[in-house]
Parts: sequence; C-alpha cells; structure tokens
Amino acid sequence: MVGDYIDKRSKPLWDEILSSGITIRILESPEPNYMCRFDDEQAIIYVSYPPDTASFAHELLHIKLYKNNIRIGSCLYEAIKINQLEKFFTESTKGVIVNCMEHVKMLPQFLEMGYQNSQFITDYDSKKLTIREYYSLCQWYKNDQPAARDRFIGKYCAMRADNNPFHVYFYLYLLLSILDRKLYKIVRAFWNEWERCDVNSNNDEAEGKWVDIINKFVGNISKLVQHLCIEKK
Repeated sequence: MVGDYIDKRSKPLWDEILSSGITIRILESPEPNYMCRFDDEQAIIYVSYPPDTASFAHELLHIKLYKNNIRIGSCLYEAIKINQLEKFFTESTKGVIVNCMEHVKMLPQFLEMGYQNSQFITDYDSKKLTIREYYSLCQWYKNDQPAARDRFIGKYCAMRADNNPFHVYFYLYLLLSILDRKLYKIVRAFWNEWERCDVNSNNDEAEGKWVDIINKFVGNISKLVQHLCIEKK
C-alpha cells in the first residue's frame, strides 16, 4: 500500500522522516482529501483513492516541519489560550492560519522535489477571496457579527499563502485595509515577519524567532479586542 503513494521524488523524504524515529501510519481518509495528524512520535496520513503521490508528498512535508520541531499549531493554540481568545478564533480559522503558515514554508521544497506548483493544493484553481465574499464580510462587520474579524484573518492568510500566480488580490487587499485598518495592519505585519523567518535553521535562535512571531501576533489581536470592548462600553 505504501508503495502506491511514494515515488522516487518523495522516497528520500520518507526515509529521512522514518530515520528520525517518527513512525507513519496510513489510513483511509474520511474526507475526499489528504490530511495528517500527530500523536507524540507517530504521524498518521489519511489518504483517498486513487493514490496521489503529490498529495502524499505534501503531507510528508507537513510531517517534516513537525520532525524539525516547527510546531506551529500547538504554539498558536497555546498563545490563544494564554490570551483568552478562545471565543475570538474559530477552530476553522485556527486551522487555516496553521495550514497557510506551513504551506509557504513547504512549497519551495515541494517544487525542488520535482512536483508541479499546481499539484501542491487541491483547491489551486479556487480564489481564496472573491469580491462577493468581500461584500459578505462587509455585511458581517455592519451587523457586528462576532466572527467577522476571525473570518477577516482567515481570508487574509489564505490569500497570502495562495500559490496560484494567476490569482491577483491587489484590489482586495486594498479593500480589506479600508474595511478594518487596525486589524489589517496587525495581520499584514505578522505575515511579513513569518515570510522572512528562516525555519530551516536548526537552532534555538530560529525556534525562538517563529515562536515570538506567533506570540506577538496573538498578543496584538488581544490588545485590539480589548480596545474594541472598551469602545463598546
């Protein structure tokens, strides 16, 4: 079964992960897409049929980040808990942020392995924010819906991580900056810092840097939320 998902491009990465002590289980996915999760030193890759070696390589790259102690998910969730923002961030948006952060660091190696850019994500052809979705978001803001800013963050991160060069978001970035100037400034600064962060340097200083980036981002969101609560009183 494993041989159906590994080809000569991903075999070195597969061997690298296994040699690190991490075991990998392969299970049938409950959804029509690939995904992975972790349990201590075990990784589980959920696969669908027919076998797709590019999608499998994608999940291996997620596991490589985990192997290299780039634990973005646990760091983000902990920062959200410390700042008492569990009600601000939905589970969906937390997943989007983590996935997008990992994707921008995974893509270069995916291409170096010999896969095509269009094979990296299954929704490659889908725009991550449309003008219709933007106007819907504006309505959320107008109605003061609690999830409006959460959705804003998720959509912004999804656009920044979009690897389809034909998706142009310049005008939508401008509209988002007008819709919520303070939040736009926070999330843009966070993403710019993340893009500059070198996660391939295997040292304590590199780890501290990406942890600081996440903590600073969540801390700034916390300050914004507190400010908004004061304004409503």
